[in-house]
Amino acid sequence: MNDKNFFHVFDVAAELEPIAVSRRNSDLLAEKTLVTAFYQPSTRTRLAHEAAMHRLGGHVTGFSDAKMTRAGDFYQESIKDTVKMLEFYGDVIVMRHFQQGAPHEAAKWAFHSHHQRRDGWGEHPTQILTDLYTVLKEKARSTG
Repeated sequence: MNDKNFFHVFDVAAELEPIAVSRRNSDLLAEKTLVTAFYQPSTRTRLAHEAAMHRLGGHVTGFSDAKMTRAGDFYQESIKDTVKMLEFYGDVIVMRHFQQGAPHEAAKWAFHSHHQRRDGWGEHPTQILTDLYTVLKEKARSTG
């Protein structure tokens, strides 16, 4: 992500912040569907993404227990096949996977969707961006 894209994320966050702070709903994503693919449990990560999508008027589908799907049962469908299938059900995929690098691998096979790239071993990109946004906002408030 280059600096221009990086700061664009913060501009969008600033536009959406009043919705979050006031806990009101919007229809901004009324025509969009989020697909969750949770091979590894994470209550906060899953609910944060689902709640945000609902708050913005969108829809959510997906799985939170891969063992109940072909993706995680004894057939062990490949990441590529799973992503290709999931893309037909939504506009964006959020994946949390126990295998290091799996979400990055998934992003290579996605045609339309963007991914929250998170595994149980790697970075927390959403949390990092949220923390940086808060730091920049507080810095501007204290110096401005």
